[in-house]
Amino acid sequence: MSERYKTKAFVVGFIEKDGKILCVREQVTSRPEPAIILGQPGGHIEEDEFLQEAVIREVFEETGYQVKPTHIVEIGQTLHKEHPSFYVTFACKLTNETQGPIAEKNIVETLWLTQEEIMNRTDEHRDAHCTHRFKTYFEGKRLPLDTISTFDYR
Repeated sequence: MSERYKTKAFVVGFIEKDGKILCVREQVTSRPEPAIILGQPGGHIEEDEFLQEAVIREVFEETGYQVKPTHIVEIGQTLHKEHPSFYVTFACKLTNETQGPIAEKNIVETLWLTQEEIMNRTDEHRDAHCTHRFKTYFEGKRLPLDTISTFDYR
């Protein structure tokens, strides 16, 4: 009997302030040649964590900023031999403009960048999927948060 197919689930957060998007520059060592990439804060959903809780935690760990999700930008899936995934991208707002410490050790820095600056740096993006998420956000696609239903059986 073969092992059941498993998809990884993750969240991504977009935070906009004064016409700029909060981005992270991250040291990636999992590639043949380590690199510093530009992307959005986000990561995997932990056990016993709802999607909205995950994006609040991930954004805080990677940027030091406290946020609250306001909309869903995209719900997506990637099929990849090694890393199949399901993801939810959120638009978020700052709940505190004071940046705290960054807990994630691979984050080199946080940057507030304009759309033009982000799209002029596509060669620094993690991958084509990262660029796709930026484009989707800039297109203005938004779904209400109640698109996601949650049930707590703990």
